[in-house]
Amino acid sequence: MPRSVYVLFSILILFRISWSSELPQNIYLIGQSPLHSFLLWQEIQADTIQFPYFLPSKETTINDIGLNDFYQSWHSCDEFPVFFRIDGDLISSTRSNRVRKIFRGISQHKLGPKLFIQNNFEIDSHGFEDNHFRGAKTLAFGDWTTYLQHSAISYIFETGHISAGKGNIFTSAFGNSLIINSNFPPAEFVWWHQNYEKLNFDWGIKLLTTLNGINRFLTFHRYAYSSRILSIGFTEMALVGYDDISAKEYSYLMPSSFFYETEVNNIGGSNLMWGFDFLLKYWDYTINCELLVDDYAIDGLSPAKIGLKIGIGHNGPYFDLYSEYVRINRWTGNYYYPELRYVEDSVLIGSPIGPDAHSMKVMLFKQVKDKLYLTTSISWIESGNGNIYEWPVGVDSGRNFGYRHEEFPTRPITTKYESTFILEYLINPHVNSGLKWNISSIDPPLIQFHIKLNI
Repeated sequence: MPRSVYVLFSILILFRISWSSELPQNIYLIGQSPLHSFLLWQEIQADTIQFPYFLPSKETTINDIGLNDFYQSWHSCDEFPVFFRIDGDLISSTRSNRVRKIFRGISQHKLGPKLFIQNNFEIDSHGFEDNHFRGAKTLAFGDWTTYLQHSAISYIFETGHISAGKGNIFTSAFGNSLIINSNFPPAEFVWWHQNYEKLNFDWGIKLLTTLNGINRFLTFHRYAYSSRILSIGFTEMALVGYDDISAKEYSYLMPSSFFYETEVNNIGGSNLMWGFDFLLKYWDYTINCELLVDDYAIDGLSPAKIGLKIGIGHNGPYFDLYSEYVRINRWTGNYYYPELRYVEDSVLIGSPIGPDAHSMKVMLFKQVKDKLYLTTSISWIESGNGNIYEWPVGVDSGRNFGYRHEEFPTRPITTKYESTFILEYLINPHVNSGLKWNISSIDPPLIQFHIKLNI
């Protein structure tokens, strides 16, 4: 054995002896984490509001001890202030004649009492199949992909945090938000979150890819009232296109800027949206609502470009239940200039059902045994002929459409019914197995089996 390899193994063995199973503080749960799917059920099971509207959250534990044993098993090194974990995932599917292999890792480096660096990486035998993947295949590694899902430095204090790096800032623990969904590709960002008594404030910038030679960024701020059982928030968000940063663009980047005034004074250059969110805990029920306003013509000469999402969850004695309805009018998120449309690397920034569509979903979650978990869902989506890339012929930027009402969804209509059954069994704190069965009216049936290893 070469001396360098022997030294490397010796160092690893030395550090392995000093590793422990402590739980790190202030770990961000990113949208691509396998644990993310359980946030919805934790919110429904709790008597008080668990997660902020803008995510990822710093919560690292969930209600069930068995799931924590597997998903929150960490190692630390006594020699350095570092926490890390590595998971392996083997996936076999009826839609593929191969076994997909995924390795996910997280490391946290503590630079001070309030300063942390977190890196989430993924090594995937077929990572290019994921909507959130941003990268390309290489000749050296074939279909294998390696990329950072999240890499940021954060200053975390008692009433908030400031983070900067690359990752996905998204909204709502209930999934598929109208504002920013969790499938958004990782992008460079700056994010400030602040709490003061019952007032919450978020401000952020996300850099987007260049389109048609135009640079782009997404900026937002949100004001909210939040108590233990009630949260009401208002978000103002703008997608800005520019050639070079000037005073015009800086006016969008100020945390206290009012985007509507900026848009009017600067005569265009951005696509502005407003979002209203509502969350209420009432007995065993959790009610959440989102209203997205892209454009509403008071003179009635253009159709309303709005989206609505209403969901209700129930923490029952035998199982947990969640149902939601989503409607997004045609033209919502669209724009005359392609670079100002709410899409990034062919992934919709808002709800994945897109404009000119509505959907209904019912989900059920039950812990069958101590280590056996069942999730099942039934959904219906009706999509019209419209999409995020269209714009009416003969209508320039800033002009009315000339009409108010149009059919919804527009013809021809595509209807999709889907049913999903997921069974997950924790064999022990280091091995987790799962079975997924999906039936769709459009896609071929899917049976998927996976083994997850906590290394």
